[in-house]
Amino acid sequence: MNFRLVRLPSAFAAILLATPLAIVPIQAHAATPDGEWTGGTIPQRTSFATVYDSQRHQLIAFGGDAGGGVPMQDTWVLPLAESFWRPLAVSGPLPPARLGHYMIYDSGRDRVLLLGGYDGSSQLSNDVWFLDLSGTPQWRPFATYGTRPVSRQGVVAVYDSVNQRMVLYNQNDFWELSLNTITPTWTLISATGGEMPLRGWPLYAHDTKRNAIVLFGGLNSSGTLSETWERYLGPGGLWNRIPTVHAPGKRRSG
Repeated sequence: MNFRLVRLPSAFAAILLATPLAIVPIQAHAATPDGEWTGGTIPQRTSFATVYDSQRHQLIAFGGDAGGGVPMQDTWVLPLAESFWRPLAVSGPLPPARLGHYMIYDSGRDRVLLLGGYDGSSQLSNDVWFLDLSGTPQWRPFATYGTRPVSRQGVVAVYDSVNQRMVLYNQNDFWELSLNTITPTWTLISATGGEMPLRGWPLYAHDTKRNAIVLFGGLNSSGTLSETWERYLGPGGLWNRIPTVHAPGKRRSG
């Protein structure tokens, strides 16, 4: 299957980049000035994570499902000016192979944070790793403090640059991980999503202008969903449903 790069408004691009992809971009394609298509390949996979590195204008992908629930632990980059996937040479130990995990790009410290995922057997992880991009790329375990969120799949994770933190919607609770300190600490923001029916595997984006999470669809006990919701990340933020016209059909990520 092909994954085509097209010019999109920033809001739509954010939705594509913020959600763990379910179908692999086996080939990345871009149009050259004379109209010819070029492309590069990445080994086939599903349930991998990708982030946008705004400093280098590239996508970074890690891990995924090679097929049959077999987890992967390779790192790839897609420079958007070239549109060719290539493996990223990293030093040091790699995070354990996983699928269904999540990543954010911490632009304030030029690093990627990776959390959670499934190891392909029966274990869900709640460990955190970071990929330091400031020099030779290197994966390292990321020490955190406080009680960690319960391990789940289908969560929402965004980088809140205003408050220098990672925000995690973990299906029925909201967490934050402080990033502007030498002791990054997990804190429970709210115990329930209250206003919005519980769900996992939504499609989502971070609206940086309004500092809000916008999500669509997902999955819960009633089936696949098709509503659009938003939550302001400032003090007192609550989930609010966004009325829409001609909404897409029911869908989920993962």
